Amino acid sequence: MDRTPRIESLEGMKNGWQGTVGLVVCATLATGAQAAEFKDIAGYWGSSYVETLADRRFVAGFPDDTFRPDAPVTRAQLAAMAARAFDLPESQVSSLTFKDVSPNYWAAKAIATVADRGLASGFPDGNFHPEDLLTRAQAIVIFSQVLGRFSRNNTEGALAGYTDAEAVPDWAKPGIEKAAAASIIVSYPDPNVIKPNTVATRGEVAAMMYQTLIRLGISLPPLDIGVVGSDDRPTVPREERAAAERVAIERLVLQPELNVFRSGDELSVRAFATPGGQANFTLPGIAAAVPMEEKQPGIYEGSYVIKRGDQGGDLRLAVTLRGSNGSATTQVWTQGININR
Repeated sequence: MDRTPRIESLEGMKNGWQGTVGLVVCATLATGAQAAEFKDIAGYWGSSYVETLADRRFVAGFPDDTFRPDAPVTRAQLAAMAARAFDLPESQVSSLTFKDVSPNYWAAKAIATVADRGLASGFPDGNFHPEDLLTRAQAIVIFSQVLGRFSRNNTEGALAGYTDAEAVPDWAKPGIEKAAAASIIVSYPDPNVIKPNTVATRGEVAAMMYQTLIRLGISLPPLDIGVVGSDDRPTVPREERAAAERVAIERLVLQPELNVFRSGDELSVRAFATPGGQANFTLPGIAAAVPMEEKQPGIYEGSYVIKRGDQGGDLRLAVTLRGSNGSATTQVWTQGININR
């Protein structure tokens, strides 16, 4: 089943922005920690992005006074952040209905808002999958669509400065080229990588949102930490910067290549990733933190034998890799897995 998000159309979004770009956005936020109260961003590379956005009420934190910049972002969370930050008029009733988003779901109105404006849509199965984790490619494409007509038309060679441009999925290439040409892609400590297939974090999304707002004409202090060609990167000794590098998962392989597994079947998972870390995979509701062994440098393998009592539909297997310095990343297998169905 094709699970690639259908996010190629943004005509409604373009039309809606023509009369509003350049205005100061002032969104109403749910009660949460403000920038001065965030207790977990001291020393974080993107703290300037987070603090400024929070001060302007573009983003909010959690009731425990944290922002959780390294936490992954779900599709529902990005819908809520985009609706708030880009001051999208709230949709009361979406013209698009999703089978897995009830009217009482916390982000139902935000999802309706971004869907009605073509910013993000659902999957061919009629679901939105609000709790699915978002990859950097998906986030970058969404921000490129927000830019609309305000991005450069000529994107030829826009990815030439990135060392991992070949890892960009075909469906995402036009949007990521547009984002690169507009200089809204943020990556730290190496600005010259896109990391399209890794799960986006709250801090990374905040930084790319910041750059997008600036390109839309919103008055914000110029920041270019983590942007290609940046001269405003934090001054960090080389050895400390190396220690702070985040781990990455480049590719996942599942064997056998099945959508349905029965009792007794062995599901094997292989991850190609940063060497020297500790990896595990989780099959929601079935198995948690199954250890994976680094068979060769940067190649992690693990397996799980399906038990008779295991059961679930459209499960999203996720691999988590933690580096020796404590940094971590998670990547989700793009296709749903059915167990004993």
